[in-house]
Amino acid sequence: MDSGFWREQIGDAVNACVAAGDGWGCDRPPRTQGAKSNGLCNAHSVQKNRGQPLRPLGLRKLPVDIQEGCEARGELWKCDRLQYGRGPYCHPHLRQSQRRGASELKSLRKSAPDRCTAEGAGWSCDSKPWSSGYCATHYAQYRRTGIVERIWASRVVGDGKRCSACRIVKNVSEYTVNRNGFDGLHSTCRHCSRVASLSNKYGISKERVVGLFGDEQGECEVCGTVSDLNIDHDHGCCPGERSCGECVRGVLCGRCNRAIGLLRDDPDRLESAARYLRRPRGQDGL
Repeated sequence: MDSGFWREQIGDAVNACVAAGDGWGCDRPPRTQGAKSNGLCNAHSVQKNRGQPLRPLGLRKLPVDIQEGCEARGELWKCDRLQYGRGPYCHPHLRQSQRRGASELKSLRKSAPDRCTAEGAGWSCDSKPWSSGYCATHYAQYRRTGIVERIWASRVVGDGKRCSACRIVKNVSEYTVNRNGFDGLHSTCRHCSRVASLSNKYGISKERVVGLFGDEQGECEVCGTVSDLNIDHDHGCCPGERSCGECVRGVLCGRCNRAIGLLRDDPDRLESAARYLRRPRGQDGL
């Protein structure tokens, strides 16, 4: 693009800056105010006022309505960006040409897709991409099996749903509600979700959680009830609700757990309370 291109685009009524040198010329409009402009643009006027030699300025981006397409291309690709400034390339390819030369231009890195690229016959995934163009679920599926398939088709079986943790088909009543899910349900069943939650809270493996409860119901190790069960741990080691995993003692119902806590986890206090309860009526211990 020659030095008169900008002047041609903005019209003949505006003269160009008179700054010029060996192989270059400024095509910016000159200053219209001040007696010291001497036909120079603002930037070259500053250079002259500072006593500096006039030198070419950096590229200035053209208005979008007069920009042309980038001329960078290869055997299997063509850049679809707009030209930057007065050069034939977009800004990234202009930087490439300055570093490597015009003969070694390469295609720009492709931008990430705006949705998951997993698709098949009559379906496509609309989830946000996570890695390698797939959403988190399809990426895990691809790493595990090497193929991608429709998520709901692989989990919904008749009136039931296959749990993503235990891989067992269970009735939909065994799943909690998840409004963000494709079918309105969580991917794991209630039992597997609870096991995972307890494992994370008390710092023990999922296998040990299942071993403590015995089966899906379990029972309190003190009174034998099967409702409101919790994992009990030594609060002398871990005072809070979470545990390090080494101080886990067993499974208790809520009442027994609170009773032991009110007695400060002291076996002597518990034995004293037992003796007090076994004492015959009418004896005040005096």
